[in-house]
Amino acid sequence: MLDRESIRRDLARIVREVNPEKAVTVDEIWDSDYLGMQIMDSFGVIEFISKIEEHFSIKFSVDDLESPKFRTLGTVADLVMEKTAAS
Repeated sequence: MLDRESIRRDLARIVREVNPEKAVTVDEIWDSDYLGMQIMDSFGVIEFISKIEEHFSIKFSVDDLESPKFRTLGTVADLVMEKTAAS
């Protein structure tokens, strides 16, 4: 099972890959609504989701994507932990 810190590092790398021109750190957005902060545009969000699914070998459901758990990187990390533990 993955630990939260390794997921955090991986999510940070994915955020930088998806949006290299935004100079934000994961610490700045870990507990913030990254969608509301416009860290990524709509295409970036799709790429972000795709890269997470590919990297962690998981699939998000529509319910996952509409969940409050998909609003901050911290809660996305929790969701990744749940899905990887279940697989």
